[in-house]
Amino acid sequence: RINEEVFVAALKKMYDMTPAERTKLGKLGFEHVKKNYNFEDFNKRWVDTMLNIHEKHGSWETRKNYEAWEFMIKVLLKGPILSRSGYGEHTRFMYRGLASRPDLFDIHVHPVNWGQSSWDLNLDANKDQKEIQKCIEKTHQFKGQYDLSLQVLIPGEFQNLATKNIGVTAAVETTACSAVWINQANQMDRVFVTSEHAKK
Repeated sequence: RINEEVFVAALKKMYDMTPAERTKLGKLGFEHVKKNYNFEDFNKRWVDTMLNIHEKHGSWETRKNYEAWEFMIKVLLKGPILSRSGYGEHTRFMYRGLASRPDLFDIHVHPVNWGQSSWDLNLDANKDQKEIQKCIEKTHQFKGQYDLSLQVLIPGEFQNLATKNIGVTAAVETTACSAVWINQANQMDRVFVTSEHAKK
């Protein structure tokens, strides 16, 4: 990129040239383009590049040094997503956040019970619940390793379920915490809590 002053100065210099100087400049420019941007060289570089790639990596059926890439992040969302409870609503909130990026997240759902709270099993009521049911069914069929788990649970139920694990919890409302909970929370890569008190 050039700045305004350099550009204007170049135009003025060409404007002030004599006809002979302009002719000479035009010939030099033509030779430069012919030498550096001609089709023959352009074509040869492309052919050489393709041949080198074929020699190094092979063709489709004989390809070497190949590794498949899947850009969708496989996420396991575990929590009381169907329960009528605070944790249930929080799980659904997490689900809606993930579902807002269908280009990025492949969502699998593992629903759990939440105490004696009832389940909202009216899965035909809205689009969210239909999609949640699909994610639950997909989890039953999945074999492999999840990239990320989001576990909306009490800390004592946190588990190592994926390459990266995030716990989401209200944690405690007291001045002390169970040692078991602390140990389980320490196994997570991150823990999201709902208050500054729980964070401390």
